[in-house]
Amino acid sequence: MDVREMWDAEYRSGRYVDDGPVPMVGRITDTLSKRGLSAARGVYLGCGNGRNYVPLLEAGLALDGVDVSPVAVAALLARAPRLRGGASLTCGDLMDLGPAAPYAYVVAIQSLMHGTASEVARRFGKVDSLLAPGGLLFLRINTAASEVAHAHDVLEETPPGGRTVRYSGGARDGLVIHFFTEAEISSLLPGYSRVGRPTEHVVPRTPPEGGQWTQLETVLQKPA
Repeated sequence: MDVREMWDAEYRSGRYVDDGPVPMVGRITDTLSKRGLSAARGVYLGCGNGRNYVPLLEAGLALDGVDVSPVAVAALLARAPRLRGGASLTCGDLMDLGPAAPYAYVVAIQSLMHGTASEVARRFGKVDSLLAPGGLLFLRINTAASEVAHAHDVLEETPPGGRTVRYSGGARDGLVIHFFTEAEISSLLPGYSRVGRPTEHVVPRTPPEGGQWTQLETVLQKPA
């Protein structure tokens, strides 16, 4: 199974249909407002069905959207028909994205974890290339403290403590996911500085699944 197929299946099953935005949406708008960047152009990587993306647009942000899943993009357009005419919404992979000018900020909520450590490193490199000097990255990502409930094999562990797993059964059979540490993120984005304090969120899985996800939420600034 590849990433697009997995997310198509998730959105067909109703994933996130009834979910509201994550609290990080407020942190994004507050941070941009305090820095005078509310009118600056940004991009949301993995905008999905719009549960977080649409509230950010409604807050007045000039925010492009990108998602690999055509099912998700169709759901987003059904949710916000006004996007059909002029919004910069792309159905495709992050690695194929090429803006006319660098972005002032990037939003990546649970969207940079697909692939092996080397593949993830290339994705972080792409994010760096999308950002203007001094630009902001709003990042929320699964950490290595997460409990992986589904059958899986550990493919690799990185020196900073991250690990890559491949699911070995069920609806995600064959999917490769990387789990990070904060130190690993710093190594992937050398020279970036923190904006405010990072926070960790422990999210219990929906029963009958057990265990929990542990997610790191942080804002990072590219060197000027």
